[in-house]
Amino acid sequence: MVISRAGGEHEARVQQLAADLTDPDRGLWVADRGGEVVGYGRAHRFQADPDAPPLTAPDGYYLIGLGIAEECRRQGLGRAITRARLEWIASRAPEAWYFTNARNEISLRLHAELGFRPVTQDFVFPGVEFEGGLGVLCVAQF
Repeated sequence: MVISRAGGEHEARVQQLAADLTDPDRGLWVADRGGEVVGYGRAHRFQADPDAPPLTAPDGYYLIGLGIAEECRRQGLGRAITRARLEWIASRAPEAWYFTNARNEISLRLHAELGFRPVTQDFVFPGVEFEGGLGVLCVAQF
């Protein structure tokens, strides 16, 4: 599910998910139905390299990746996984960060309902390119 949604090499994704489970600054949440994973969400602490460009997103805890199997969408799984990730972040930081493609209205609406507000569209996040070239960086305060 992760590779089909986010792309990338299988081995790299396996290593990423393993790190999500073992690194205390990272987390992975899954939703399952009958033993089958039908959704996932990730979060991690981001710290920019010292030589990062000036428009690099700020350091902090980020919601990274949310995927729900198509047949399970619109049933509250994404909201439940996101709330769990926000509780985890709230125990570590006073705010949570999130970004998405500016055209992803469904994601923007969900996160707005959970307290996120847009900060800027003029930012970069290492390794991320937005289809159409425009992303939205948002923050939620606890």
